[in-house]
Amino acid sequence: FSYYSDRSRSIMCFVGVGDADEQVRATQPSLHDATFLPDDEAVLRVAKAMVAGYIAGAELLTSAPTE
Repeated sequence: FSYYSDRSRSIMCFVGVGDADEQVRATQPSLHDATFLPDDEAVLRVAKAMVAGYIAGAELLTSAPTE
């Protein structure tokens, strides 16, 4: 990711999708596991984070510098 962000504007977000209970989380597959399947609520949180990042980036690109 850092290679691409050296060449182009980028954003990286860390959004938790695991269960808050550590014992439950220990039994769930990790992000890079073929059986990883976050619940709908986690997908919604990620979508909201991505939209927020997109809007923030768009504002930076379109806002005029202030003095």
